[in-house]
Amino acid sequence: MATDGHPLSRPRKLSVSLIGPGQRIDVIAIGPPAGEYAMGTLSFKNMAWRDPFPAQQIATIVSGGSPTLPSSDPRSCVSASRARDEVRTSTIVRRRRIEYSRTEDRSVFMIDGRVMVDDRVDQTVRLGDTEEWTIVNTDQQYHSFHIHQTPFLVTEVNGVRKDDISLRDTFPTPPATDGGPGTLKVVIPFTDPVIVGRFVYHCHAADHEDKGMMGVVEVVAPGQPPLSSGNAGHATHPHL
Repeated sequence: MATDGHPLSRPRKLSVSLIGPGQRIDVIAIGPPAGEYAMGTLSFKNMAWRDPFPAQQIATIVSGGSPTLPSSDPRSCVSASRARDEVRTSTIVRRRRIEYSRTEDRSVFMIDGRVMVDDRVDQTVRLGDTEEWTIVNTDQQYHSFHIHQTPFLVTEVNGVRKDDISLRDTFPTPPATDGGPGTLKVVIPFTDPVIVGRFVYHCHAADHEDKGMMGVVEVVAPGQPPLSSGNAGHATHPHL
């Protein structure tokens, strides 16, 4: 019914879902006959140099009570479709390339060749602009792209067009292979006035962001100077 808190433009039936670190989905689960059922993960290969993570049980679902029919509010789907279409049809003002990488010993994870510094602004954006960001993953493991304060629309994964029916704030970035880096393309609307200021974008795997894979974006209102001069400064902002 929703991804990362954003309703789908129409409900979608699924039996398996890939959910990266920090992602959320809202579902209506059709209850099976009364009883207890195991819910678990599937075996998944996250890193090229390691065996797949084994399947494991993560919950026990108890089904019981009287049968009921699921229902949904169609107004939320109409609103979601309008929000998605506004992003999809907006003029792209700027395109950016964001590169994920790490050191050989996997002790440092970087965006555009550097680790996060709190008082450095890595990207400056004008309020009202819609931008297309291509996240390029040079590492042979999954990362994710997450940005605070604004949702985005996923349009391509590894060069394959994606007709997503909802907005996101987090999405897996596929690993590099022998054929080249993994790529994720998203369209981001920097249009809500409340997001003026600084906030972060990062990989949502906790150990990767903790080891440096995070950047600072500053949204500047028309006619207003940035909080910093150039790409460095010492001002703080409550949106960070």
